[in-house]
Amino acid sequence: MEFSATMLETIATMRQHGDLIRYDGGFWSWKNVELKPLYIGGKFLCNVPVWHCDVKTLRALNRRGIVTLDEVHKVCTLN
Repeated sequence: MEFSATMLETIATMRQHGDLIRYDGGFWSWKNVELKPLYIGGKFLCNVPVWHCDVKTLRALNRRGIVTLDEVHKVCTLN
């Protein structure tokens, strides 16, 4: 089974920090991660986790049986 660099980074991050949760804006990161404000055109858009991955990466890991992704409850757990 092959994994992309992003998948491997996500697995390592989850081993270090635990479950991932979905933050506003579609960012997935661990609970209590440091957040930084995102401004576009001088307007505040949202707070962005300092590390995050997108749902496509988590869906790919879920298909491979590496994580359990619950998009309804916005949590992803390493199997």
